[in-house]
Amino acid sequence: MIRAPRLPDVPVLIADPDEYSRRIVREVLRAARIRRIHEADHSRGLPQKLNDFQPGVMLLDLDLPGLSQPKVIEALQTCLVGVVVTTRRATPGIVESSRKVAAGGMIVKPFTPRALWLRVQTVIRDMTAAGVDFSPIPNAQRMVDRLLGDL
Repeated sequence: MIRAPRLPDVPVLIADPDEYSRRIVREVLRAARIRRIHEADHSRGLPQKLNDFQPGVMLLDLDLPGLSQPKVIEALQTCLVGVVVTTRRATPGIVESSRKVAAGGMIVKPFTPRALWLRVQTVIRDMTAAGVDFSPIPNAQRMVDRLLGDL
């Protein structure tokens, strides 16, 4: 059995259309002692979760229904949420775009618990070093507006 690291209990939002994937990610994060976890399975649920929950870290699947990849990438460029992009398709364009905007980069499905822990740990470390204290984010509404645009 893999021994889970002890990560700070920062608020995490899992935005993934697949219930099974969300459950696996949730359990892997709980093993690392992260308890404040919320989930969104569609872009319709994302704005409310961002505003109400105000995560410090977001695991965002680029296949989330209702969001186009260019719109997501553009919106992430201005957010204060540490983002780990998840995808089943690691095309060169997606990899490059994700590297530019996501503090923790990207992770390709399927992934190991260790890979997920390392990505989340990197996001937390980088955000903390940049002075983020994981309190409610002030620009959540701006991020939501940019994500959804004219939907």
